[in-house]
Amino acid sequence: DSMARTKALQNVGITYDGDNLQSHLNTASFNATVEAIESTTFASTAMEQGPGAPSFSVDIGGPWSKTLDDFLRPDVLTPPDTLKTLVYFVGPSASRVTYTWTGSTTVGAFISNYTINADNPMGDITWSGTLTVSGSPVIS
Repeated sequence: DSMARTKALQNVGITYDGDNLQSHLNTASFNATVEAIESTTFASTAMEQGPGAPSFSVDIGGPWSKTLDDFLRPDVLTPPDTLKTLVYFVGPSASRVTYTWTGSTTVGAFISNYTINADNPMGDITWSGTLTVSGSPVIS
């Protein structure tokens, strides 16, 4: 199996709380982290560590628009008690991996670190944020 290239164009998508963010994104980094539990004692001959619980987040951003702001502003102004449904896909339709968190009080996502960037008078207004995720996804 040779290493085939997979373009990001049209092969990455995010739906947050039913809102398709794909046309508002030009960057998306999926982070899956397993906590390292340190268990070294004075009797150990070297550092001892073991895996803890997994956690997930997605760093996102792109061109800012009022439409995007309308999607995210309600959750920024009043963070939800019930987490939002998040669907993240990567890969072309024939070999796509889709991660889904169905929103509840313990599973789902919320937007954090929402930033509107206007750092170049000749450039576009951009935005960035983090979809912080609780719980494990269903993968298809």
